[in-house]
Amino acid sequence: EFGTGTLDITNGGAVSNAMGTIGWHAGSNGAVTVDGAGSIWTNSSHLFVGDQGTGALNISKGGKVSNLSGILGNLAGSIGTATVDGAGSTWANAALAVGNAGFGALTITNGGAVTSSVGYASYDVGSKGLVTVNGADSTWTNTSDLFIGFQGQGSLTVSNGGAVSNALGYVGDFAGSTGTVFVDGPGSTWSNSADLYVGNLGAGNVTITNGGAISNDTAYVGNSAGSTGMVFVDGAGSTWTNADLFVGSAGTGTLVISHGSTVSSDTGVIGSQAGSTGTVIVDNAGSTWTNSADLFVGDYGTGTLAISHGAVSNGSAIIGAKVGSTGMAFVDGVGATWTNSSSLVLGGYGAGTLAISNGGMVTDAA
Repeated sequence: EFGTGTLDITNGGAVSNAMGTIGWHAGSNGAVTVDGAGSIWTNSSHLFVGDQGTGALNISKGGKVSNLSGILGNLAGSIGTATVDGAGSTWANAALAVGNAGFGALTITNGGAVTSSVGYASYDVGSKGLVTVNGADSTWTNTSDLFIGFQGQGSLTVSNGGAVSNALGYVGDFAGSTGTVFVDGPGSTWSNSADLYVGNLGAGNVTITNGGAISNDTAYVGNSAGSTGMVFVDGAGSTWTNADLFVGSAGTGTLVISHGSTVSSDTGVIGSQAGSTGTVIVDNAGSTWTNSADLFVGDYGTGTLAISHGAVSNGSAIIGAKVGSTGMAFVDGVGATWTNSSSLVLGGYGAGTLAISNGGMVTDAA
């Protein structure tokens, strides 16, 4: 409660209680280890790891922990960490907040599994939450939504074949929040069964590298006025799969596709609403943005498309679509291609600019 305490549950041991707290008061330090197949800690109510003090939860070698809400770093000044390591090691939560008002860190490795209904990395203002999912079969499964940077600073790293799944995904949700996501390496995946917001009201940054993959329904990069969203997709085998894709929905959005990576979407919109700014850069040979439907470069806002040695394809396209919009497209360098299977309109009701240079190529069906 006030000092230092440890609890070890090993070799098939079992502990059960209502609410659990590790590191209750300021200055306290608590640690719980649940190790080995059949070792179980059951909390019928909530579990606080670092309530006001410092708490550590370690689940390994097939150990299991369950509770209602799980909270790492509950109050300001607290520190809560949890490690779920090894095949068969599980932590089952209702809601899970990694960094509620304090500092929280969750590490899932070597086939460990964490489940929750809704997940937060950094819940409250001033909090910091870090989540790492590393290694094949390491998973964080959310049956509902996932927030990386809800009101504070949140980070998610998925690497070496780890997997994260949820319904809606938010990176930088509230104004003043910061969210960062890294998906790195072959087999590393972040699967959103619903929409993805990168910079909803806050600042969001997503990076996909070295064969990582993200999928979602519609994506909004820089969703609301005052928000900023940035997505970087880099390297052969790195993919981002969308339904519709808005880069600069009502805020500021940037998408960079480089070094042989691939982005796909149905309809693509750069600079969607009035006052928005969207930029898409497709750079290096083998880098592609494929739209199965149409592409708008400056719909109601300001949109810029820059293709340098990469390739963009779509149905029809409009540069400067609506009244008050500005659209600019640059196709530069040998191998830089923009393929419009239907019409290309330069300046619909807005202002449109198209520049083709140094061997770049633009085609349409007109």
